[in-house]
Amino acid sequence: MGPEVVNRNKDSVFHGDYAGRDLNVTNIIMFQDSEREFVVTHNANIKPVSYFTGRETELQELRQRIEAGRKSVLVSGMGGIGKTHICRKLFGEYLEKHSKDENVPFQHIGFIEYNGNMDSSLQNGLKFKEQESPERNQKAAWKELEYLASEGKLLLFVDNVDKSINADPGLKKLKSIPGAVILTSRQASICDELEPYPIGFLDMEQCKEIYEKIRFKDSGRKVRPEEDQDLNYVIKDLAGRHTITVEHLAHLARIKTWPVRKLREKLEENGFCLEFHKDRKLINIQESYEILYDLSELTKAEQNILEAFSVFPYIPLEAEICNEWLLADAGVDEEDDILMGLYEKGWLQLDIEQESYALHPVFAQVIYKKTGQSLRGTLDS
Repeated sequence: MGPEVVNRNKDSVFHGDYAGRDLNVTNIIMFQDSEREFVVTHNANIKPVSYFTGRETELQELRQRIEAGRKSVLVSGMGGIGKTHICRKLFGEYLEKHSKDENVPFQHIGFIEYNGNMDSSLQNGLKFKEQESPERNQKAAWKELEYLASEGKLLLFVDNVDKSINADPGLKKLKSIPGAVILTSRQASICDELEPYPIGFLDMEQCKEIYEKIRFKDSGRKVRPEEDQDLNYVIKDLAGRHTITVEHLAHLARIKTWPVRKLREKLEENGFCLEFHKDRKLINIQESYEILYDLSELTKAEQNILEAFSVFPYIPLEAEICNEWLLADAGVDEEDDILMGLYEKGWLQLDIEQESYALHPVFAQVIYKKTGQSLRGTLDS
């Protein structure tokens, strides 16, 4: 007879290793409660970009929805508008409150990157007891999730869902989980049961604030009043208030030391202008971003690094791993500081505390199409 394991679902005691809800599933070994942490996924260092700005209304409304017991919410919007970073901000808030022993309405939280299949996404992201076969690993991951959510005190973020619920049986399973689930997607709807929460564009003042934070590296400097008209034109007419594009233009202006007038001239001279469908989808992002790619004047080594990043999921990659695997392939040394250079140019995102880098999926999509590589994972934010 195996060790006693308390099944929290029914306040009863079972003899054996399995403490989940379906006792007909044999040979599934699960964690003891003492082994489970607050963050139940491998991504504990999920953070928004350092210059995250605005979105107070969206954050507050999402907090209210999930804390009021709304089971599932779909945060939707076009790529690069900020869906992922809104969810990362919420994830970080609850994690910080928990670390300070503040009252948190959830017993466990997790952040999972969707890779086109919920079964494999769950296995890649969730912490669970490894089993002796792939089939049992899949069952163990789902049983662990069911157990964590059994009291309704699990908050799970699933980022970049790019399929409908009918196209992925795993998403149907996820819908039955009793905890709070927040999904992000470019699609306005993946099923009728998910409460939609569309994300719109930042307003002009928030876009300007992001531009100034990046352009002047949080020095407190502001765009001069005489440059306001040009900046408004760049943000509204050329970048369409598209968040990640505004960010990238600010990086470009800083690395080139261009005043706003020079930035505007260079963009117009090269024919840069984002165009949108009525449903807010970008029409010409590939050709427009290739213009930015050329204006960045990337070296062969920098291009090689970005091509490598384009096949990774949108999760932070530790600098040590980058140095070990990517720099040698690109023919550069650590001392060249090429990763920091790509961050300064706006192509890579950097988490200074965790010493990790990531390539935004919108950029990854452009780069893999430009270079002919296959992008693994989803192409959303």
